[in-house]
Amino acid sequence: MRVVPHDRRQSQNRVGPHLNNIIGREIAVLEDYRYSKP
Repeated sequence: MRVVPHDRRQSQNRVGPHLNNIIGREIAVLEDYRYSKP
């Protein structure tokens, strides 16, 4: 079993947008993340 430390209080974008509240969230709505063009 792998154990990965998570701090759910952090909602920083790194390689991709953060995953906090991803269930039910609209697509590409984070204002502080630059999405690539399709």
